[in-house]
Amino acid sequence: MSPLDFVDFRKYLTPASGFQSLQFRLLENKMGVRLDRRIKYNAQHYKNVFLKKDEVQAVEESEHEPSLLMLIQNWLERTPGLKETVIDGVVDEGFWTKYERAVEKYLSDSYEEAMVSAKITRENLPQNVHDQLLAEYYKTKDSFATILDPKQHAQ
Repeated sequence: MSPLDFVDFRKYLTPASGFQSLQFRLLENKMGVRLDRRIKYNAQHYKNVFLKKDEVQAVEESEHEPSLLMLIQNWLERTPGLKETVIDGVVDEGFWTKYERAVEKYLSDSYEEAMVSAKITRENLPQNVHDQLLAEYYKTKDSFATILDPKQHAQ
């Protein structure tokens, strides 16, 4: 659930017991709910319901900690193997090249299966079996193109 989805969802929690609980606010902050996206409770800032100094401090600290989204994004950016690298003269093609090659093999196998079914169809099976396999091949090919082709992905 994205932070914006959570903001939309949280309106259903308003009448619930413990809506203003410290744990709930800490969870919101960890998920990345921004201050400008918060709904005021009784027309006041969400921190105003906390009277104990340690609770206010915990909430304020959680506002300045990285959100789960930021942590995952930082981790993914450090993930090795996403780009082509050369180490000691050995080329590692990187994830996307390997992925694209695997997709091409899969699509080639799917097309071959459809063509083999065409031969079998002529002998034993109804034509619609071949037509369905071929249609599935083209649909899958188009789906992968939206991932692998930057122009289609941008649309």
